[in-house]
Amino acid sequence: MKNGSWAYYPSWKSAIGKACAKPTALPLPPVGATKPLGKMLVPLFIHVLSSRVWLPGGVAGRMAPMTERTWQSPFRPRGMVLTLLATVCVLGLTHIPQSSVPRVFQVNGLDKLQHVVAYGLIAGLFLRSLRTPAHPAVLVLGFVVLAAIGALDELTQPWVNRTASVLDYLSDLAGVAIAYLVFSMRAISARKAAWQRGQSD
Repeated sequence: MKNGSWAYYPSWKSAIGKACAKPTALPLPPVGATKPLGKMLVPLFIHVLSSRVWLPGGVAGRMAPMTERTWQSPFRPRGMVLTLLATVCVLGLTHIPQSSVPRVFQVNGLDKLQHVVAYGLIAGLFLRSLRTPAHPAVLVLGFVVLAAIGALDELTQPWVNRTASVLDYLSDLAGVAIAYLVFSMRAISARKAAWQRGQSD
């Protein structure tokens, strides 16, 4: 056969092998080619999709394994389960009718401390469930969601003959803020310790 036809390659497999071995594009079919281009490009396309992903990296780009680009959740599943359980428990306790709540828990000031502790616990479990390093957007979104849960908690309490209180909601936010403050201080301490270890090495 002449070099001007697709039969110049022993088979389409050898053509794919040459195309994958070098970062060059598949040569265009010469004039008068008898084998359709699709019969050669389709197997090559399937091979590329099944093994690697084309990523931008300069003029020609670079190849990277698909496993290196897989998405990973920012949360630890066990930590999120504990956070959800704590949230359900707190919402259940805050929706007990007022007449059924023991008087020892209705002392003025003590109920506010209960709100601080309850929402501080929820926020602490949420922050512990984050993988490190935590993304700032996830932290902000978590604070917004916790604040919305606190607002929903107070707005729905009149349904069970309880009183919605702005001070209770502020106590919820205070508990969340304290948990975030402790988390931030621990993160700064860990980063400082890692920097000191790097300097000593």
